[in-house]
Amino acid sequence: MVPAPNLRPQAVPTEPSTPQTARKTPPPSPYETAALQKLDTGDLLASPIYFPGMAAGRAALAGQMSPPAESLAGKDALDKLRLGDYSGAEPWHARTTALYLAAAGLALLLLAVPLFSGRKAPRTTTRAPMRRVDRLVPGGRVQHFQIVRQLGQGGMGVVFEGFDTHLQRKVALKQLRAEIAANPRERRRFVKEARTVAALKHPHIIEIYSLVDDGESLLLVFEYLDGRTLDAVITERGRLSPKEALAVAGQIGKALDCAHAAGVVHQDLKPANVILSEGCAKVMDFGIARRVQETLSTLSRAEAAGTPAYMAPEQEMGQCDARSDVYALGVCVYEMLAGRRPFEGGLFAQKAAMAFAPLSKANPQVPHAADDVLAEALSPNPALRPESAQAFLSALSRAFSQQLA
Repeated sequence: MVPAPNLRPQAVPTEPSTPQTARKTPPPSPYETAALQKLDTGDLLASPIYFPGMAAGRAALAGQMSPPAESLAGKDALDKLRLGDYSGAEPWHARTTALYLAAAGLALLLLAVPLFSGRKAPRTTTRAPMRRVDRLVPGGRVQHFQIVRQLGQGGMGVVFEGFDTHLQRKVALKQLRAEIAANPRERRRFVKEARTVAALKHPHIIEIYSLVDDGESLLLVFEYLDGRTLDAVITERGRLSPKEALAVAGQIGKALDCAHAAGVVHQDLKPANVILSEGCAKVMDFGIARRVQETLSTLSRAEAAGTPAYMAPEQEMGQCDARSDVYALGVCVYEMLAGRRPFEGGLFAQKAAMAFAPLSKANPQVPHAADDVLAEALSPNPALRPESAQAFLSALSRAFSQQLA
């Protein structure tokens, strides 16, 4: 067996150096001793220290080139190791660390691929906190308003009976549709219009106390009335007497004229928006209900949701003024006295042709003179209608004067 070649370099005489640059060789540590022993036996690959310059030495041991003494790179590496200079060494664990870092980088790259490929990473499902609107149930509370019970639900939203704990009084809370609350632009428009309507003060207009905007939902706070809608009364009784109908219509007309003087048009006048309480008629939702319908129409890109049977022809084409409310009042008067609407289908063609039965035929108690007054109010041409609600009601009262005398 041929002994392994001795790769330990022989001492080379060197000139003495000055004290300032003298380099002392530290005593070999156990780590260095083990490394040198493996180098002496030719086990370069098993050595804890790997020198890039020892590639030539490994090749020489394999018989592929001349002995490492003839390799300047190998000789320089051994000289540095002997003198304690590890500047050219790479500990084996450095390579292992590099492999770990490469693996970690690859894992991060794989996780990032879905973010740049357009695919959504899986989400962790968490339970959302309870929204404030969820407290709009009997026994709940919104700010200083307690929820007593639900009164009804319509196109604008849900109506609740509430109690104002600050002022110690009953109120009506109307929660508006979520479509409006969720749209910032429509939300601002609605709040602006609600403030305008809230400025109306009249005995026959239901007062808006405040607007609650908690960031999630919108609630209108109205005065609370113990009464019934005009629509419910007509449904129950069939029709009203001429005296009752004229009294209710007169109060509605005063509310309309007050709003028109302030530049506010109701746009959705109908018996369902009139509350009768202790002989007093009060109109609600001036301009607000129509704003809700227009908002829903804009968001859904559908036709406006309203009550076409009460709408003036020009209103269906997007035009509206005070005379449009006079038209709606004429429809309400007809319904109170006849027990049904003049245009049951609410078709535009019927309104344009004034295809409705004279009121005197629907109710024998109505004089023929009232037919002419109703025909003016229901004219498809706004210019031919009475200029105000009061003008219409004054003409109607004269038509009934002999009968009611």
